[in-house]
Amino acid sequence: MENLPEGSTETIVYKVNATKNGIAVYSNIDSTTFKESGTQTITLNNIPVGSEVTIEQIYSGACSDCTSGTKKNVTLDTTTPINISFTNKYNGSSIRGGSLKDSFIFTEYGWENGEQEKTEDNSSGLEIDESYGAWFHHITFINNGTDARWVRAKVLSDNEHSIEYEGEYWYGGNDGYFYHHFAIEDSCQSGELIAEIKNIKENPAEGEHFNVIVVYETVPVEYNEEGAPIQANWK
Repeated sequence: MENLPEGSTETIVYKVNATKNGIAVYSNIDSTTFKESGTQTITLNNIPVGSEVTIEQIYSGACSDCTSGTKKNVTLDTTTPINISFTNKYNGSSIRGGSLKDSFIFTEYGWENGEQEKTEDNSSGLEIDESYGAWFHHITFINNGTDARWVRAKVLSDNEHSIEYEGEYWYGGNDGYFYHHFAIEDSCQSGELIAEIKNIKENPAEGEHFNVIVVYETVPVEYNEEGAPIQANWK
């Protein structure tokens, strides 16, 4: 990550798919989080030797761009680790954001929630809150800042799972994001966005796991001469 402003937090999300002899043998997503410029590392395990691996940066952050190409392919023809690098650079945007990664693993007791990682950009004052039951995730946002905020969010998954949404105060855009209908005033919270994870395997191998990552972006509200809020510019 290059040129990230002080106090900002940026999440980058990758999708990894691998095939061997034309058969899918691995699919998952993972993320890195930057709180300053520098380097982060993700280690991928359990990909069979001989696999054709595709690593794609599917989310480049709220205020950065990938400058090294978003998709890379490699043949895993050795047990020696292979290093693949991506470079992102702050793009000058005032958009800020955060993420929440949920990990799931299949054990002798069935599917269980593993580690959860939450990342928030303190400069925006917006906090993500999540509760879940079965495969339904109930997502809300709390504005702890001093300015009203617009917010949009989406849930990222691997190729084996899909996400279905519902939420009275949210609407879907044509870009994969769901947008909150109205600005979230300071000391208030959003309506609930419900995301259901679909296509769950019933009898996977013990130890099989996958991640689901919520990413969200936020900008402060601007007002016109009459004092009415102007819709956010997400560019």
